[in-house]
Amino acid sequence: QQQQQQQHPQQQVHSKAALDYRLFMAYSLLARIHGMLRQPELEAQCTEAMNCHLPLLADQVPFEEQLVHDQLFFSGVITALLQTGDPQRLVQAEALCRRTLQPVQDRLGKHHPDVAMKLSMLGCVALQQRRMDVALDCYFTSHSIFEALWGAEHPTAVGVLLNIGLVYSTLAQHATSLEHYQRALALQLKMYGPATFETSTTHMYVCQQLVALGRFTEARRLLLGAYDAVCAKSGPDHPSATAFQHLLANLEVQASLVTATPPHHP
Repeated sequence: QQQQQQQHPQQQVHSKAALDYRLFMAYSLLARIHGMLRQPELEAQCTEAMNCHLPLLADQVPFEEQLVHDQLFFSGVITALLQTGDPQRLVQAEALCRRTLQPVQDRLGKHHPDVAMKLSMLGCVALQQRRMDVALDCYFTSHSIFEALWGAEHPTAVGVLLNIGLVYSTLAQHATSLEHYQRALALQLKMYGPATFETSTTHMYVCQQLVALGRFTEARRLLLGAYDAVCAKSGPDHPSATAFQHLLANLEVQASLVTATPPHHP
């Protein structure tokens, strides 16, 4: 499209906004694919190219209309803004979330999944801004909508539950964080079974909270069980198995430091 417009400038092949939108979505999807393929350099290149179109898109009139009606586009834009880590971009992301939330609520009602998704993204913004009370309010409301519509075991509902655990962990409220992580893990084990990427990651979150609470024996037992399940399914060279090995080694070091007898100084 770019080449065609350069070769025939007198012909308006597509509006500027439409072209920016297509380029943004193309780079956004490419970034996600390279991320899943664990190709960080290519992912970074696509993310950078994607971010180049954010200020261009923000100047276009159809931009917010697209954010209201296209959930994938909305998620891509807010995620791109979050990835910059720029405080001004976070303010822009919050403003876009709030301005597009109300039209969706008015059109679809307060309990529609699109409303829950926008609230969840607003929670992500608030978390990066360290506004934990706002993040928790958004996440709890979002989770209640997803749970009521799709059930507690739905991956999106579990994902929000994990984010709630992350907020409490950031607040150093490890017991409350552990409660939410354990609930998410139980739902994932029921859905996926052991030794999956989802359950392996959540095992690590649960272990981190147990360690923070000084419950080393429980953390060790949990890690060993998860490690054995991964090895039985995928072998000891699987990335999750390697990650569990590192966690177990770190756990032993931390446990030894805590239980070591301090030297006696007369």
